[in-house]
Amino acid sequence: MNFFRYTRSRFLHEEEENLSQRYVKYNVEELANIAAEVAGPGKRHCIQVDKLADGMYNKALLLTMADGTQVVGKVPNANAGLPHFTTASEVATMDFVRNVLGTPVPKVLGWCSKADNPYGGLYYKGDLACPSSLVYTNRDGKRTEDSRFAVGPSVSRNNVHDDRN
Repeated sequence: MNFFRYTRSRFLHEEEENLSQRYVKYNVEELANIAAEVAGPGKRHCIQVDKLADGMYNKALLLTMADGTQVVGKVPNANAGLPHFTTASEVATMDFVRNVLGTPVPKVLGWCSKADNPYGGLYYKGDLACPSSLVYTNRDGKRTEDSRFAVGPSVSRNNVHDDRN
């Protein structure tokens, strides 16, 4: 099984370029070790790694632990946007939507945004250089400030495609 290549479909236009943007080499064994570590006590051994269907911007893997617990690992492709900001914004947004707004979304067990919309993206305040706390209107219509989050650069692929970043 090739974990690194895009294998879901073919491209009718500029196939070689599209495939190269979706080729990502990463350490599968290290990802399995990290998944086992974040899965929790007693689940410290990954016994199987299956590649799920490729997305246009990410690789997804299903990692199965010795006790049957399964976690999903995700690795962004080069065409996903700015590496640090794309991942940091996605994780902070999922946390905000899950824990502040109460919307059921998957729980992020572990992540790392380091690889070496006109209103921007939602981030953890610590991931930005000069952030201001997030101010939003809560369910009761009350203006609320949350010092854990901040609005930062947009990670829209339209803003970074073709070397626009």
